[in-house]
Amino acid sequence: MARKQWRCYHCDELFSNLRCAAVHFGADESATTACLLSHERHLVEHIRNLENQPTSYRTESDNVLKSIMALEADHRQALMREEEKGFTRGLCAGRRYGSQVTMPASLETPTRI
Repeated sequence: MARKQWRCYHCDELFSNLRCAAVHFGADESATTACLLSHERHLVEHIRNLENQPTSYRTESDNVLKSIMALEADHRQALMREEEKGFTRGLCAGRRYGSQVTMPASLETPTRI
């Protein structure tokens, strides 16, 4: 079976390695090919890494993003627990003082709109 190859139509260089072809051609159609950049090889690889960074930031595979999402989830759960504690305290206080508190007449009878 023949291996896949890529040929640059600017410099006519032939690539049989996917990684080398990706470095030369870039991440997407908007990237400028390496042969058109005045460059050293390590600078082109650095440019390609910078081009790929936004993609990694949008995915959940980035460790920083995973950490942020975990912290947000923990904070959300802690907030819900505290709200539920406050609600429970309010119910207990209402039961405890319920016989001492009288409702205003306007709240006892439902009004129709």
